[in-house]
Amino acid sequence: MTWEDALKIITAAIVSVGGAGVIICAVSKFLADRVAERLDKKYEAKLAKDQAKVEAQLSKKEYISKTRFDAEFKIFQELSEAQITLVNKANEALGVINGTYKDDADKRKKFLEEFKSNYWEFDTLLKKYAPFVSEKIYDQYKDLFSQITSVYNLSFIIIVTVKNWDADVRFTLENKEFTLKNVQEIVPDLGKKLREQSDHLTKEIRSYLDNLDAIQ
Repeated sequence: MTWEDALKIITAAIVSVGGAGVIICAVSKFLADRVAERLDKKYEAKLAKDQAKVEAQLSKKEYISKTRFDAEFKIFQELSEAQITLVNKANEALGVINGTYKDDADKRKKFLEEFKSNYWEFDTLLKKYAPFVSEKIYDQYKDLFSQITSVYNLSFIIIVTVKNWDADVRFTLENKEFTLKNVQEIVPDLGKKLREQSDHLTKEIRSYLDNLDAIQ
């Protein structure tokens, strides 16, 4: 039922009242018009707000050819797969530093070979696609790779030089002397930084791809 229909019923009901009814009807019509006007303005304001939000989202979009979109998607897919594999291996390396495989030299050797393979595969991919990745995202890849390099060097030195997992055993890295215990104490912090950097990079890539629209 519309406001006009309601007013017709009200008017019919109060016609018998006489002059007072005319006044009441006029007041009712005035109030109804004011309410309708306020509702219209509220609806228009909501529409304007929604339109502004859509326009803001569209302004952030970057329109590229479907060929370029497919190429960039493939690049990030390859890099992301290599990133996940290498980060997982780096986290496994932290476990090795803490004593995983400490009683099995063959497993330590096999792990190191796998880590080395994953490490250089990622390095090769990153250099291969460097010209096609934005500077901002590339720098984040480099930051992550730098952290993984530290873990790689630590695990390599420990696996190669430490024959037993005595906490006081000493070794040298970058002209500095460490004990196994020194390194094990910073393992939790290294793991946390790796996860945070990797997650941040993944979110950055997702945001970048979300803002791309392919034109057929």
